[in-house]
Parts: sequence; structure tokens; C-alpha cells
Amino acid sequence: MTTHERLVARLAAVDHNGMKVRVDLSGLWFCDVRSLCHILIFTRGVQRNRGDVVVYGASGQVLRMVNLLGVLEERPQFAA
Repeated sequence: MTTHERLVARLAAVDHNGMKVRVDLSGLWFCDVRSLCHILIFTRGVQRNRGDVVVYGASGQVLRMVNLLGVLEERPQFAA
């Protein structure tokens, strides 16, 4: 909750039109559903604009939540 607004602001600041975007979550030890939804909305925006996105450095907790939400079969790619 303390960094949610920073996450949203940083994602909004990225010019992702047709770009290859890498989202590094290695410093993130916890991610709530609200923040994960913002990350997923961002990655969908990158893809709609013909970009490519990989989310990497996700902790075991974050990967577990992604698995529970069933988004691993879809893009973006999530990597530990």
C-alpha cells in the first residue's frame, strides 16, 4: 500500500509504443491483487501497441499469485 501510487506513476510514465519493455520485480517482496492488476493492465497496453513485455525477478509469492489468477498461459511472460 505504501508504494502502490509510485508503481502506478512509474508504469504510466513509460513510453511503450512498439517497444520491448522489461519490468523488474526483483525488489518487490509482496504484491497485492490491486498492484498486480495494474501490472497486467500495463502489459496489455504494451502488447496492444505492438510492444513486447517480460516481467522478471518475481518472488515466489508473486509467481504463486500469478498462478492462482491463471495468467501464466497468457502474455506477458513472467519469469523468476
